[in-house]
Amino acid sequence: MGPILSATVTVGDLPAAIARYTTIVGYVPDQSGTVSPAQAASWSAPAMAGRPFQLMRPESGEPGWIRLVQGTRPAAYRPLAHYGWAAIEILLRNTNAMHERMKGTDFTIIGEPHPLRSSPEIIAMQVIGPDGEALYLTNVPKGASPVHELPQPQSDIDRIFIMVLGVPDFAATHADFAARFDVAKTTERTRGMNFLGAGYGLDDAGQPLPMSTVQLDGRCVIQVDGMQPTATPRPCTDGELPPGIAMVTFARDSHATFQSGALGPVYDGDAMWPYAGGRAITVRGAGGELYELVAPSN
Repeated sequence: MGPILSATVTVGDLPAAIARYTTIVGYVPDQSGTVSPAQAASWSAPAMAGRPFQLMRPESGEPGWIRLVQGTRPAAYRPLAHYGWAAIEILLRNTNAMHERMKGTDFTIIGEPHPLRSSPEIIAMQVIGPDGEALYLTNVPKGASPVHELPQPQSDIDRIFIMVLGVPDFAATHADFAARFDVAKTTERTRGMNFLGAGYGLDDAGQPLPMSTVQLDGRCVIQVDGMQPTATPRPCTDGELPPGIAMVTFARDSHATFQSGALGPVYDGDAMWPYAGGRAITVRGAGGELYELVAPSN
């Protein structure tokens, strides 16, 4: 399983989001269009049919793009407070330079550049966008993480290389990963940073929580974060994709073990990224998160 092909973010104002991801994050607008009825059906999100979307790629063109799609943000939604895809982690050459880019913008800095407790050579910062999407922005020197296969940046602001998943039941998620995805836990420890307070809807500050990593093919990782007891399922508008980081698309050689759990029909993918002619299905994980799995075309 892997690499991460794209992360889909639902946004309230698509032109404004495109401008933010171009001028601030540093991604490049690529192909655009509208969600087809067949694509929306495969997501089990029929109300998304006809919604405009924009593909944003890193300058390198490496797998790990962002797909912005017009959607609705329910009033009850809070970033980092619900189960599901919690954050997109983007590989950088210089975290301090990104920090300067982010100052005074529509992105809210929630974590200043800092070394990771587990790997002090890795420098990361965290922001939240106006649509409630959390971005972790990280520089990883070569060899800084000896237990993971991680990429080196091919452009100043490069690919998505880690997706952070917030879950209600840590053990159930890893059992699901083993049974359906055939992937196993690489590391486990206590989380070093918890985003808490009224802005996130989480009140139980200071509670130790588990965190694990799962190594995927393509030098990618899923980080699994156990959530506070005050976290809740993600609110969603009927027929739409979830707000914030709605779904993550992964390459997968075969759909055989997922057919019975697919949310909708197979999408015979178009030529655009992340499909490139491959066939895709969408499944729901143990914490309610959405996976779009693309089997490459022959």
